Amino acid sequence: MTESWSATDIHYVFVEGYGFFYLFSILDAYSRYLVHWELRPTMTTDDAQEGLLAAVRKAGITPEHHLRLLHDNGSQFVSRQFKRLLRRLHIQQVRTAYRHPETNGRLERYHLTLKDATTNMERYSVPGAARAAIERFVYEYNTQRPQQALDYVTPASVHFGYADKLRLRRSLRREQARKYRVSVNRLHTA
Repeated sequence: MTESWSATDIHYVFVEGYGFFYLFSILDAYSRYLVHWELRPTMTTDDAQEGLLAAVRKAGITPEHHLRLLHDNGSQFVSRQFKRLLRRLHIQQVRTAYRHPETNGRLERYHLTLKDATTNMERYSVPGAARAAIERFVYEYNTQRPQQALDYVTPASVHFGYADKLRLRRSLRREQARKYRVSVNRLHTA
């Protein structure tokens, strides 16, 4: 089996009356599918580990996947405790360059899109409202939003392996539409 890449990062979400909460996100780098997310009141190493373990369970990651996890140099991710967990799970740690968020560009782009669609647009009065808004966005992002970088299919279609069928169907419809336009144009020019 080939190696696979995932990326993780933390995004700040403000909840009025509560302060900042921390959104832990784990993204499959190939499909851009958001595998797992959690909104937590703290951003400790334990929080990062629990989020990673939940993502590994959810995605069914095994050592045979040869997973590589890309992350920034946050204290949660560079701690001995987190490194031990990665070794135990047979996940290779890949750190971004210092002060170079572009290294983790796919996840940074996801967080920017999330922020533009939710946290910049809405005010949350309770943590549950923030979680509900993020959950709606993640569903839309994974299953409803075609992405240019994926040849205009959704992350879910790539992640679950049916993107090629969608692209073929789209290509066939385009060809049918082209043939129809040609036949209509011939009628009007004749």
